[in-house]
Amino acid sequence: MSYLYAYSLVCTRAFLIDLYHTVAMCPFADLLNHSSSSAHTSLSADDFVCHKCGSLRECEHDIPSTSGIVRRLEHLSEKELKRLSTEPDTVDLRIDKRRIRKGEEVLNSYGDNMGDGRLLTEWGFVEEDSTGGVISFSVDELGTGAQKWMEMVQAGEMGWADQMVHDDEQLIGPSPEERPLGLTLDTEGVMSVHIFAVLLLGQTTQNDNDTVKRSVEELRNAWSASEEEDFEGPLEMTRTTFAAVGEAYKLLETRLASLNRSDLRMDDLYEMRDVSGRTGRSEQAQADAQSLSDDQPLQRMALSVLVNERRLLETTKEKWSDLLACIVCSEDI
Repeated sequence: MSYLYAYSLVCTRAFLIDLYHTVAMCPFADLLNHSSSSAHTSLSADDFVCHKCGSLRECEHDIPSTSGIVRRLEHLSEKELKRLSTEPDTVDLRIDKRRIRKGEEVLNSYGDNMGDGRLLTEWGFVEEDSTGGVISFSVDELGTGAQKWMEMVQAGEMGWADQMVHDDEQLIGPSPEERPLGLTLDTEGVMSVHIFAVLLLGQTTQNDNDTVKRSVEELRNAWSASEEEDFEGPLEMTRTTFAAVGEAYKLLETRLASLNRSDLRMDDLYEMRDVSGRTGRSEQAQADAQSLSDDQPLQRMALSVLVNERRLLETTKEKWSDLLACIVCSEDI
């Protein structure tokens, strides 16, 4: 128990710094509570250090590029590159310029789009005004294409994916800015291109970057066309893209089935979350609602996380189902 207690103390107070230093304790910063909407401060660090030696400047582990700047630093401006040569690598607690009133609590941001699940498991709370958060997937959930995808990422071939323009109306798009290469589903139901890339690479022997780009464009064009008022369909889609669409649907279906209390209807879950002691929509929901007394806040928070995640997964799965209903498979070109 003493080890678990010490581990809990560190994990609930440590911050993610970068790929080399991973997490670290940051004195004073760990005193502040989190807010997604009204934070006064945020922790800032250059997170593009070398993952092998921790160097912020160019080092022996870097991969050269045709631009003359190593790939790890290629995204930086000339001004930023000059800064690296003169300033030390630090972690800063940045303060918002707006005025803080006397007696007002100073709030920090633990990160954008943290998600209710992560807030609850790592810090033990869910924000009162939260409507959900980003859902993350592991490579183990995505099948055989994960190794090919990781090789392409390490070779610097997937940088274009997170430079795409985000569109809330699309099925796939870039990962959140604060989570590059993230295997995520955002709060609008937009699936990360990286998830689709892994699913696609598991369906084909052509593991080159052009194949992924073509399929991503084909999928986005097909979804846009299917949403037009005068759409008559069906749309032809190449075999590998068609198969990847099917895998994306299965991925959402599998995650939904794995959720706790997946046997209950959404109405029952809402009843359990919002009401205690009132007649529910089923005897089971009523019994569960009554069991969540006021002295069990963590259980109520966990139920809020469950409701939000399930709602997002179901609405997203419905979109992918709509696409599957209006496409047919053709032979690869």
